[in-house]
Order: sequence, then structure tokens, then C-alpha cells
Amino acid sequence: MTTPLEDGLRQTFASRAATVPEHTDPYGATLRRVRRTRRRRRAAAGGALALTVALVLVNPVVSRGTDSRPATTTVRERTGPDWPARGSLAGDTALLATLRARLGDPEARILYAGDRDGRRVVVAVSPKNPAMGGTVVLYGDAGTPVEDLDLGTESPMAGGSGREAVVWISADDDHPLVVLGPPQMTAVKISPFVSYRADGTPVRHTRTLRADQGLLLTTLPDAKLGHAAIRIRLGERFERPMSLGWTISYDENPAFHPALTRAAAAAAGHVNVEQARGLLQGLGTLATPPWRLTYRYLWGGSLGSRRDALVATVSGPGTPTFLAVQTTYTSSDGSTEQQRLGRLAGDLSRPVGWTTAVGGSPDSATAAVYVPGGAGSRVELRDGARTIAVEPADATGLAVFSPGLPEERLRACEYRVLNAKGEVVHRGRLDLGALYTAVTGNSDW
Repeated sequence: MTTPLEDGLRQTFASRAATVPEHTDPYGATLRRVRRTRRRRRAAAGGALALTVALVLVNPVVSRGTDSRPATTTVRERTGPDWPARGSLAGDTALLATLRARLGDPEARILYAGDRDGRRVVVAVSPKNPAMGGTVVLYGDAGTPVEDLDLGTESPMAGGSGREAVVWISADDDHPLVVLGPPQMTAVKISPFVSYRADGTPVRHTRTLRADQGLLLTTLPDAKLGHAAIRIRLGERFERPMSLGWTISYDENPAFHPALTRAAAAAAGHVNVEQARGLLQGLGTLATPPWRLTYRYLWGGSLGSRRDALVATVSGPGTPTFLAVQTTYTSSDGSTEQQRLGRLAGDLSRPVGWTTAVGGSPDSATAAVYVPGGAGSRVELRDGARTIAVEPADATGLAVFSPGLPEERLRACEYRVLNAKGEVVHRGRLDLGALYTAVTGNSDW
């Protein structure tokens, strides 16, 4: 139950020089740990729920579809990357014939095949296996015949262009990782997890490993689902980050949905329970499964034009508490478009304002201000020294503005909350940023 990521979510980040540290025996030291073929076959059965979690929430976070969880970016081109075959076994015609027979695809071709420090890895393009993204990874001990290699059940990921990499990570505890890029890929910067300073600021932990012929094989025992990501280096340039996702399974918690429904009912306004559930299911960056989250719904209601919003606080084990604002547009066919904004929670008695173009045009965005306990408060919207709109907060404390301004300009506007005497009791800006950035930090690591 995943939904495709919005095309063009990320932008190319400024190039950054990096020094690749020496790493003694980078393949042997790590791949020997993977020698044990401990693939846990995870599948939905009985009360178990299988879930592929990619958690690539972007800036701003937008996902489209009938479910709020974003999907892993997979190879979309049926022909696969146009790279030369590499590896010590790339020219083995018998191996290729056996591979094609196993995959049932006479058009399958090898991107990489070889034995490296006790391990055999085969990466191939298989146009007849679109369910696997068109690219497959097989692995096992060195010398294992192709017909006996494990076929990776986690679909490989890839960037949207031939300049990027095919990436595969296992759900095993030590998370074997295969990164195959173009031949000019010289290194991979890995960020397995994020920690937090005392003030709640996220800190990305990184290390950089050299690639050999555009290939990196390693393990990530410290990888955290929803945090783990890589950046490949082509020449002296690090490309945009790619998130690492894998499949997990867990038993459903029968107490989760009743508890969530009660929490939604306790909020001001009206919280859509399905959207409230979707918010928690989409926050694997903080905790998975969602019932490990600590949460509170503060407000929910309509912004008009088929859009609903909710305001909540969320935290995971060992994380700060974040304020989350989710806006959902539901089209006439039932599909949805969502935006998730947020920051550190701070003082929850203070108003919160945000800007959204979900379900509309970024050239004419909507602003919303929620004033806790502020029914009837006067809320002004100011563009510089000029007041451009005035609205009273409704019975739930919400004021909505449609001043006809582009989203970026509206984000720079100030809002003011006035009491019955006309005194300004609070002022703030509408520049609430992406929740994913608040949780995991900026992408320029």
C-alpha cells in the first residue's frame, strides 16, 4: 500500500568536496559478515502486516495516492541503466544463459557479476520483471551457481537518471548493501541514522567508502529505517541523497486503532480518523510500527475546496516532540494529495500558521492560522507594512486566507492575532517548513 513519490521532489544540491578515508579491506571485512545466508522471508500471513517503508518525505513533503505513505523510488525504465557490464563474471555466457532461464527473461542482461572477497553478487536488468523495478540482485557465497543464489526480495532502488545508482539493501539485521553506479562512481557517502542534540536539532551521522569499478558492497548494522540514506560521488561531485528502504513485518496491534480514534475525538474541531491514521503510518522516520509513537491530535477541520488539515504532536522513542501539520486534498475520484509540515513542538498554547498549495496552484496559495482556544480572535495577514486580509477565527480557532498570492510570497507574510481590545497578542510567519527536514535535518550532508 504505497504511493508514488511526486516527480521532481528533490533538487540537485551544491557540489561538495569530500575526503574518502582509508578503509582497511572494505569488502572482505564486511562481506564475510554477510557470508551467512540469513534471509528472513518476510510476508503477510495471518495477522502479520508486511510493509515496505521508504519514508522519503521531501521539502515540502507531498505524496499522492490513496495512502499517505510514500514509496521507494524504483527503476522506471524497462531497459535499465545504460552501463557497461562489469565484474569478473560479466562475460560468462553460461552464467548469463542460466540467469535468463531462472528469471524467465531472454532479454535479461548483466550490469555486474563477480566474486568479491568471498561473496558472489549479480545485478541484472530484467525487463520482464517490472514488479521488481526491472532490476534484480542475486547474492550468495563466492562460487555459488546462479541457480542457487538468493534472489533479493527487496526491490532495488534507483535514481531517475543514468547518472545515479542501483541500490539494494537487505532487511537482515546487518543490512547488506549493494550500490552499483556508473563506472565513474568513485565513492558512496552513507548516513545510517540521525541523532538529536539537547536542543532537538537533528544530526546526521555519515561515513564515506570508496567504490571499486562503480561498485560498493558493505553492511549497515547501524542503519535505522526511515533515516538511512546514501549519496554517490561521481568524480568530485556528490549527487542528491537517496533514501534506503526495506520490508519489515509485524503483528497488528488491536489496541492501536481504538486508541487513535479516541485521541482524534479529543481534539478541537473534527479530525478525520483515516487521515490521522495516515499521518502516523507515514512517520516511520520517528518510529515503526506506528503504535510506538507518542502522539496527540490538537485540531482538525476543513480548509475548504476539498481540503482537510490536522495539527498534532508526535515523537518516537528517544526523539524530541515535533509539531506536525498535515493538509490533505481529496479529489473527486477519491485519490489524495498531502503535505506534511512541522517543527519542534515548542509552546503548544501559541498559534501556528502555515501555507499550502495542495489541491490548487502554487501561484495562488492558501494560508491558515490555528489559534488554540482563540475562537473569535481577529487574525490579520500582513505583506510587509500592508494588511492584506483580516479574518476572525472560527469556533474551533481556525482562520483561513486566500489572498491570491504565490506560495513563496505568502510564506514570507506575517500573521497577527489580536484580542477583543485590538491588542496584538501574537505574531508569526507562515514559513513552517517540511516535517521531514525537521526530523532528519537538511539534505546537504
